[in-house]
Amino acid sequence: MATEQLLFGSVTISTIFTETLGNNQFIRLNGNTTNSSNVITNVADNGVNYFGVAELKVGMKLISNGPFSTKVTITSISGTSPNATIEVDGVAASSTTGNLLRVDPGPGQAFIESGSMSYPSGQTDINASSVTGSNDPEYVADDLQWAVAVPVSKDGALSTQRIGQFAQFSLFDVQSRPNGVSGGLINMFITSSGGDMNGFPDGYNWFSSTSQCIIYQVGSENKVGPMFNASDVAISDAFGFAPGQVMAGNIMNTLTSGSSGAGFPFTGSAEITGSLAVTGSSEFTIPVGNEANNFFIKSGSAANDPRVFNVNGEGTIQFYAQDNAYTPTAVLGGLYFTSASAYIGIE
Repeated sequence: MATEQLLFGSVTISTIFTETLGNNQFIRLNGNTTNSSNVITNVADNGVNYFGVAELKVGMKLISNGPFSTKVTITSISGTSPNATIEVDGVAASSTTGNLLRVDPGPGQAFIESGSMSYPSGQTDINASSVTGSNDPEYVADDLQWAVAVPVSKDGALSTQRIGQFAQFSLFDVQSRPNGVSGGLINMFITSSGGDMNGFPDGYNWFSSTSQCIIYQVGSENKVGPMFNASDVAISDAFGFAPGQVMAGNIMNTLTSGSSGAGFPFTGSAEITGSLAVTGSSEFTIPVGNEANNFFIKSGSAANDPRVFNVNGEGTIQFYAQDNAYTPTAVLGGLYFTSASAYIGIE
């Protein structure tokens, strides 16, 4: 079966909102607070110059002069403007009516406004309609997900880009497509939550002059995207190697590690072709009463039932009987069954 090709493109960013970039400029609301309560009621959009209730996400940070003088984290959102209700992880210091609430993305979150996509010439499979986040109503289960890689800087030096280093995020949802579904303009949320999306390595953060990023599909199992010639999407060459950098950190270290069980325990189905040598003890756990999870050894040359040894769901060991007309070569320590006899090889 042919391997599915992963699409890619670049994004020129008009505005990006994060916990540190464009802070206090993303979402502005008005709402009622009650002293010593973590519930904010009658939450309404503040005005057309800012985003509103519709853009709120759990995990975002809220601040408000008076009731919430330091940032608190949004834990619940219900309803719509002008009668939405928000719950946060702290309590209000005062009761207010219609108080201004300012909201920024939380750690590992970002909102990209007016992201203009570029993609390889002749490519018709990528546009504002085909790019969807895992939370989009347009997203179809089992579709390939999209990731975004952004440049990074070191904590304490946010104005200095670390050339050749990137952070990978998941496209959570597309808030809108200003130029229509066939255009190349998107407003989108990205997040490092939910799977192998990396986010920032320890000690790294948003580059303060972030104006470009790349967008690409990732494999459903390993969340790794394609490396590509960055000039095909009108962006600097370093961006084309960003998915490979993620692969080296996420996948290759796990595959090659032989210590501390970095690749194990493994859950799922696996097939090994060739020889397998196990040094040390091994353990097979069989759920009682579940025949589908039996342990059995097959013979590739058996004419009838290929199984030659089985442990059933009740823990009973079973050697499969051969045709009565067949007599195997006697071997010391051998154990062999037909439907009528049993043979044990001894001296």
